[in-house]
Amino acid sequence: MAAEKRLRVCCVEAGFEDIGALIERLREAAGELGVFAQAFDPSIIVSERHLLHAHALALKAFEERENYAKSIETETLLKAAAETRIDEAIMKAGAKDPKDFLLLTDADREKLGALLGKLRGKTKRLAFKYDPWRVKEVFNITEKMLENYSLEELVLERMALSGHEN
Repeated sequence: MAAEKRLRVCCVEAGFEDIGALIERLREAAGELGVFAQAFDPSIIVSERHLLHAHALALKAFEERENYAKSIETETLLKAAAETRIDEAIMKAGAKDPKDFLLLTDADREKLGALLGKLRGKTKRLAFKYDPWRVKEVFNITEKMLENYSLEELVLERMALSGHEN
């Protein structure tokens, strides 16, 4: 039985000026290395649990053949943004700045080093520096809701319910 790959979240600064070029290189490099890798906007990600939950929901969607995207990376982005439309998910949760993004990957230490090399990147201290106002807006969370639940709990709930509206 193959060892289960462990996901990790890294804060990354890459040597690209253009986010489109970075995302294309990330996709190519991850494919070459045989790893999962997806980049996210740190202003919208509330915790490591947010990304791990998004990935778990994406895997479940593929298992149940209820995925909206063709790749697990894009499905994870959809789940992290609580969206069913890829363009909306990119606008909400996709990486915007090649100098500051969160990377969710299953690369081990050696492959992470190779991946960062291909991105001309380096990891920075991991800190979740989300914008609470933007998170509330994106996930349609009210102050009333926050009286009983944490922002993280409400984001996770929105993600779980995404795509299941009647």
